[in-house]
Amino acid sequence: MVSVMVQQSFWSGITIGFIYGLIALGFALIYNVSKILNIAQGELVMAGALMLYSFVSVFHTPIWLAFILVILVAGAVGAVLVKGAIEPLKKPEPLTYIIATIAFSEIIRGTALLIWGTDNFAIPSFIKSTAIPIFSASVDSQSLLVIGVSLLIYFAFSWVNKHTNFGISLNAISGDPYAAQLMGINVKAMTIIVFIIGSGMAAIGGILIGPLTTMSYYQGTMLGIKGFIAGMIGGIGSYKGAILGGLVLGLFESFAAGFLSSLFKDAFALLLLFIVLVFLPNGLGDLKKVFKVSHSN
Repeated sequence: MVSVMVQQSFWSGITIGFIYGLIALGFALIYNVSKILNIAQGELVMAGALMLYSFVSVFHTPIWLAFILVILVAGAVGAVLVKGAIEPLKKPEPLTYIIATIAFSEIIRGTALLIWGTDNFAIPSFIKSTAIPIFSASVDSQSLLVIGVSLLIYFAFSWVNKHTNFGISLNAISGDPYAAQLMGINVKAMTIIVFIIGSGMAAIGGILIGPLTTMSYYQGTMLGIKGFIAGMIGGIGSYKGAILGGLVLGLFESFAAGFLSSLFKDAFALLLLFIVLVFLPNGLGDLKKVFKVSHSN
């Protein structure tokens, strides 16, 4: 019985962990280029799921076309965020940027409340839900889709980041935006692009997790917080750390909820963040340094 619970908790943790990782990846991408923590990421997860529901269930759009439309709309929202809430600010402090993204996230949530109300919606899936036996666990086919798509996005993004001019430009801006601008890189345009990509990643996260949990207008905030915690665990700004941080958080949350109490699931995530900030203030990167020091000794 315990073995079954361990395996079920593992697959549950891996599934939600990849969603947290996708959100954290969007955080990292935007932060590296703009040095802005986009608090609206979580609301875009929620909006992505609910938009897919409307396109498919209300307007009867083919799900593949609805997916494209959701990504386009989410990307447009990301561009509006930059042009409407970020660029008009004149020489702001970092906290001012955070407040601006919080305000924008409240606009998204309020708009979602007006459009979809307070109901929970069953989000349509690209595949038929099937229970797949893996050892003693029963894994939903949607979970495997979440894992596969998340890995595909991460490895595709990693390849682009290392082997294309776009990725080189991202790394240049992340290292020194002023020097990158002197080299002819349009930092303002790249900022808009990364907000569009980050918003698209968030929407994909909502599309993937929605069929497993249902979705309502209020759920985006906590998903955004979990994505931020995953980013902090992995080391803010680290792409690989974003995915690893998401998996660590997802597994910790799932096992704690399964063996202690599901009522405190969100509290467990905050507890893990506290532990990481106390012992590994720079995330999992500090753990690597500890192992290097111990190995050299």
